[in-house]
Amino acid sequence: MLRGSLAAPSIRTTIRLGASVGLIAIAVIFALHQDWISLNINSLISVGLAVLVAVSLLLYGVSRWMAERFLIATARTLVAEETGFALIADGVGKLIVASAVAEDVTGDTDNAMMILTHKLKFAAAEPAEMLFRLQAVAHAVGRASEIIYTKNGTSRVSVLELRTDCYLWRLDLPKRAPDELEHRDAIAHLIAGPSGTVTYLNNAAKELFGRRPTTLHSIFEDDLPVSGGIAKLNQARWKDCMVLHRQLRGGRVEVFCFSSDFEAEIAHAPWSEVEELPVPLLKLSAGGDVLAANREARLLLKNDFKSKRRLSDHVEGLGRPVKDWVHELSCRNLGATESEFLRGVGEAEDMFLEVRLVRTGDENNSEVLAVLADRTDFKALEAQFVQSQKMQAVGQLAGGVAHDFNNLLTAISGHCDLLLLRHSSDHDDYGDLMQIHINANRAAALVSQLLAFSRKQNLRLEVIRFEEVLPDLMHLLSRLVGEKIRLKAEHHGAKVQIRVDRRQLEQVIMNLVVNARDAMPAGGEILVSSSACTLVEPMIRQRATVPAGDYLLVQVIDEGTGIPKDKLSKIFGPFYTTKGAGQGTGLGLSTVYGIVKQSGGYIFAESDAGIGAIFSLYFPVHHPDPTIEALDKFALNADAELESDAPEKAEDNIFREYSEPVEGTGTILLVEDEAPVRNFASRVLEGRGYTVVEADNGDNALKLLEDEQLQVDVFISDVVMPGSNGPTWVRKALAERPDTRVIFVSGYAHDPVTADQCDIPGAVFLPKPFSLEKLADTVAAQFRVRQI
Repeated sequence: MLRGSLAAPSIRTTIRLGASVGLIAIAVIFALHQDWISLNINSLISVGLAVLVAVSLLLYGVSRWMAERFLIATARTLVAEETGFALIADGVGKLIVASAVAEDVTGDTDNAMMILTHKLKFAAAEPAEMLFRLQAVAHAVGRASEIIYTKNGTSRVSVLELRTDCYLWRLDLPKRAPDELEHRDAIAHLIAGPSGTVTYLNNAAKELFGRRPTTLHSIFEDDLPVSGGIAKLNQARWKDCMVLHRQLRGGRVEVFCFSSDFEAEIAHAPWSEVEELPVPLLKLSAGGDVLAANREARLLLKNDFKSKRRLSDHVEGLGRPVKDWVHELSCRNLGATESEFLRGVGEAEDMFLEVRLVRTGDENNSEVLAVLADRTDFKALEAQFVQSQKMQAVGQLAGGVAHDFNNLLTAISGHCDLLLLRHSSDHDDYGDLMQIHINANRAAALVSQLLAFSRKQNLRLEVIRFEEVLPDLMHLLSRLVGEKIRLKAEHHGAKVQIRVDRRQLEQVIMNLVVNARDAMPAGGEILVSSSACTLVEPMIRQRATVPAGDYLLVQVIDEGTGIPKDKLSKIFGPFYTTKGAGQGTGLGLSTVYGIVKQSGGYIFAESDAGIGAIFSLYFPVHHPDPTIEALDKFALNADAELESDAPEKAEDNIFREYSEPVEGTGTILLVEDEAPVRNFASRVLEGRGYTVVEADNGDNALKLLEDEQLQVDVFISDVVMPGSNGPTWVRKALAERPDTRVIFVSGYAHDPVTADQCDIPGAVFLPKPFSLEKLADTVAAQFRVRQI
């Protein structure tokens, strides 16, 4: 409908026409009052140019006026036939013509700006300001547009300057206009742009805030909290509210505000609004059937729920049927709630969900709302914490057992050694004594495995190249695997260094190879492969994160019976074994795990029933550090002093026949609070020709040393004793006797004494239980060093 006239030319065109007519009139008057014969040629040319300019202006003005009339007529025809929202208004906002859709909302007003503002009131935070800004831009450059993001999609407002005082406005709105939905909104809902400007609010949000806020900062006292957090509100009906939000395209954020009774508010909202909430929700029947699922729930559970499904098809772990749990809640009063941590079913068994049930519906229709939350990361963190606590508990237990049990084992194996010295191999009791000796050492190895799993063992760290260690190890392993097994070793890529305990690394490979052998009763091939690799970014694998960096990757690959997937996550636990009774302690892989982790590495297992297994170990590549290398060298040199004169390994001493002892001379101060251990050590050393002075604690040892006539060559001290511990009393004694050599013994792991030992030059550590030969060899080595 035409509301105004478009016949008059624009102001600019009017000025041009007026100027041209005026110039022509002046030229005519001038011509009538002039004597053309008397005019010179220059005057004639000037008058001709003036007339030409005037005529040109007139023709241009007329053409512009006709063009404007044609443009306006065309625009009016297009607007009249427009199926969308469009209108033409003059520069001050007076409506000229409107499309049929726009005509329906104009009423009796002819103010185009009021019409546009009313239409955009639910889509834009400040529609009048936006319209003024767009018209100013269009006046400067000819056209302007802006996209508005709303709950139901995007809207576009565009304006085209037809002439100086005439503008064509178009609104491209969603099919379902926002104002048609406002009365059905039960949840406070808003959308903000990347800069925090509020571009959309529904009626519930406006009622909550009591005004029309323009930015998120004007709504919340602080920054927008994490989704599900509590936020303080500025000048609202509530002091605070729970906020759910999610990111949309273009940096926008969609925000939902709830009262403290979150579940009840959702339960009474239409499901069409629940569909859009950024939290997984299910509507359940009293029998546990899923009646409806919103978008987030469908994405989380990876199911479209087009067919009838039950909640029990997706979660388990209650210890009773899930449908019974739902039914019991549906029989309670409205608003009753319960929450449980449940595990996913089938392919989602690694997913953990917190499921909160809320009784909704009415007395005649018992429905339950299920609020789901993915707690997989939380459960993984909890599992790591539990594992850490478990290892700490096992470590404390192992440490206590190592102290007391190793003292007992030292006394048992030590006195057994003394008996073996008096019995030849053909004696009737020799076999029994050897059984006592062997089983005492097996018990000591069991304690060592517990210490390894709990990462409390002593590591003799050194920088090595794995490919240089492997040949000697493969020679030993080839005798362990038997004739049916083919053992193969490979190294790929650059040669790199790692900082580990060489013996413990050999123990790791040995345990993995022996496990692989046991998994291949019919024979096959075991491959020990190593390669240098670089992780450009952190690697997330089996809920562990390996930082980016350079690593040595060691893999042990077999062709055995494999490990079922349901048992794969348990294999590194202590005392877990798939072998029959009496065929294993279940500490092999837990020991491997402890050694690898204590060395700063990572271990992963891949397997399935019938396809073999791959164990992958990642050790950080060592980059030289002078301080660390100096400490390593000190520890290795101290241990080397013990082994420099020992032609045979300790394991060999178990089986060899004892020979005549080598006599020694000198005085030893033996400080040990365990009488059986002190008695055994004293007898061994005196039997080797040394003079032994005994004390049962550090304080008594210092009293003995007050006698200046007492000359002592070597201190042998337990580390942990009542009163002054070993390092404390030794340090005091060395202040007066600096040349005395020191041997520390302990049933604990090495770690507690390492720092103190490093402060005492030349001190060595002898772990319990120790054999007769090991004690004698250690003392002999210290006496040789003293004589140099």
